[in-house]
Amino acid sequence: MTSTTETKNLKSKISFFIFIFLMSNYLPVLSTFDITKVRTFRISNIIVNTDFYFWGFTRSFIDKITVTLYRQISTIRFIIKYIYMINILIADDHTMFVDGIESILDVESDLFVVGRSYDGPSVMDLVKKHKVDIILLDVNLPGMSGIEVCKELNAQYPDIKVLAISMFNEESFVSEILNNGAKGYILKNTGREELLIAIRTIASGESYFSKDVTETIMKGLMNQRKASSKSSAFFPKLSRREKEVLKLIAQEFTTQEIADSLYISLKTVESHRSSLLSKLNARNSVGLVRIAMENSLLE
Repeated sequence: MTSTTETKNLKSKISFFIFIFLMSNYLPVLSTFDITKVRTFRISNIIVNTDFYFWGFTRSFIDKITVTLYRQISTIRFIIKYIYMINILIADDHTMFVDGIESILDVESDLFVVGRSYDGPSVMDLVKKHKVDIILLDVNLPGMSGIEVCKELNAQYPDIKVLAISMFNEESFVSEILNNGAKGYILKNTGREELLIAIRTIASGESYFSKDVTETIMKGLMNQRKASSKSSAFFPKLSRREKEVLKLIAQEFTTQEIADSLYISLKTVESHRSSLLSKLNARNSVGLVRIAMENSLLE
């Protein structure tokens, strides 16, 4: 009994010693191993090939004591990958598309697909169960649209980055999902290289948009500027005093209160009010306030 116990203790000590040796020499490269090849990895080969000689121990004995080490290193490798890899969730209701994306990501050593979702509600369920860094999110999802999912993620999981993937390049789709927290937008006809660049760019904290989407965004901004210019041109220019009176009217000041605040006469206040009604084509003070708010004249 004593001999058996001593042998077990000796094996335990040897295993621990080997483990420490391997960690000090091979930990820096463990994270670069291909996880799909870990089953063919023989620790005993490392021991024999690194001048780690055990007098009186056979190769089979070394194989036996390294089974535990194999499991320990596998666990450490998994932890390393869990920490340093980009964990991705694919959300799209087209199975073939998801299969294609996953096949691209599977061969990348720094990318790991933690799961796939085919509808909006399941996205929210999966982020509760897995560590997710980036979600490749289709704009159109059943049960809950991609835009709604993005809004919920932005509110509940602000650290998760969303890369929108869609067939649609309309300005309304792009602007809405970006306004709800997406960090990037690419089209489904995007090539493999651009997809990988987009993922890694967003993972680094920056935004990414495919060329076509960037052009759409720029056109939208230009249209907004044109609309703003037309809106500004539509209204006659208001004087500084008229703007002051308009702001006080919006704050529900009476004619007397406006006169007191601006140190002007009641007659002058009425004169400015009449001028505002004429310039903004309003019938009363309520109309003045509505038109002013609709056209950002109170800012």
